[in-house]
Amino acid sequence: MEKVKEKKLTIRKIILLWGFFIILSPIIGCILQLVFSTVCYAGASVMSLWDEDVKQDMQSIEWNIFNKDEIKVVESKKISMYKGVMVFRIPGNRAGSFLGIFLTDYERKATPNSISAVHHEYGHNIQQLLIGPINYLLYIGLPSWRQWSERSYYDRPWEVTAESFGGVRTRQHEADALKRGNNYLLTTLFGRTIIILISTG
Repeated sequence: MEKVKEKKLTIRKIILLWGFFIILSPIIGCILQLVFSTVCYAGASVMSLWDEDVKQDMQSIEWNIFNKDEIKVVESKKISMYKGVMVFRIPGNRAGSFLGIFLTDYERKATPNSISAVHHEYGHNIQQLLIGPINYLLYIGLPSWRQWSERSYYDRPWEVTAESFGGVRTRQHEADALKRGNNYLLTTLFGRTIIILISTG
């Protein structure tokens, strides 16, 4: 009888921790995003005092942290802002995102592919806001970076929801791919807890 009570108490604790984690993850993601964007915006303000490229980039978006003009983003030389997210120029051949959007020289001209890259990477930031930074790094960033799938790149579960959230218009996706992506995103929060509950039950 005592063991049954202990088991029920343990399950209740796990459920409470799970609920707390579910609520806390997006809150942490939002706070981290707000702090990061604010610090980067302040940094851009200071850098603009001596870096003419940074000054021109920020003037082109009229210092608007919520700039929605993708063309001004892709035509930036060093930095920009897009819907509250800092955009950085990086060397290399692959764009990315974590708290900010990182664009390469391939996304320098206002082409449909460059604009789609901005939308796609912004969609990854939405994922991070929804599931929190730790889940994002483990379940979105890592599989994306390591390219863990045989599916077409943008139909992979961790990529297709970024397409959807970011509003990519140049690529269409099957309903099954979108469903897989949505289920995957939900599983990043709920799936592990279900496994824990089953293993303790």
